[in-house]
Amino acid sequence: CGMRFNNGTTKRNKPIKGDDIFESITIGFYDSVYGCVKNINIVVSTICDKCNGKGGKNIKTCQNCKGSGMSKRITRNGNFIQQAIVECSDCNGTGEICSEKCNQCNGKCFIKKNKQISVQIKAGISNGSNTIFKGEGNSGLYGGRNGDVIITINVKPHKILIRKNYDVYLDLPIMFNEAILGCKKNIPTIYGNEEIEIKPLTQNNQILEINNLGFVNGNTKGKMIIKISIVIPDKIDDKDKDLIKQIKTYENKDTIKIKNFII
Repeated sequence: CGMRFNNGTTKRNKPIKGDDIFESITIGFYDSVYGCVKNINIVVSTICDKCNGKGGKNIKTCQNCKGSGMSKRITRNGNFIQQAIVECSDCNGTGEICSEKCNQCNGKCFIKKNKQISVQIKAGISNGSNTIFKGEGNSGLYGGRNGDVIITINVKPHKILIRKNYDVYLDLPIMFNEAILGCKKNIPTIYGNEEIEIKPLTQNNQILEINNLGFVNGNTKGKMIIKISIVIPDKIDDKDKDLIKQIKTYENKDTIKIKNFII
């Protein structure tokens, strides 16, 4: 059999595990919120059904390695002679040679087949997660188990919302008058729009946390964490300037720091 494996050296009739197959799929942001099902097509190496993985007819023991699958390699470096045990180059480590190769697999013992796998993506899955399908990869040889299919899930980012672990972050801009007087705002969440209340005298960079608006984590959900960014207008008219001048300045720990600041 002419098929080579990535397991290193082999021995005649010793079970050889099939190679794993690595694939990746990309899903939308909201697919990761609610979960989904995606089908993926792969190509696997399976045991040739014509020769039953033998590679052909008239199978004989390799004379070079005497059926062990291993041979000696001798190299010379000046006066030094180095000897190493390596995979037999005549039989590729199988210990056997087919005098008449199978016309379906061409002596490789395996044939390529298309296979579709249905990937059940659970709600809350994160970018870069792996889903493993045991035994769905390339066939093993001499009774060795099949390899696995390992699929990496890539999640497209949201334009506004940012995921960190199971929490969702939002940078929410509000006008300075809304920060002073308070207001109500409709905000996007991963479960749809929600109305939240901004309390009067909200400070810039203030953090608001809302429970159970994050990603699913077992029987719980993460938080939604909102950072307030107060927006100062580029231009104001004279009337607005007069109104702002009438606002009384109240001291707090920050205004005291400003007063005592000396250049």
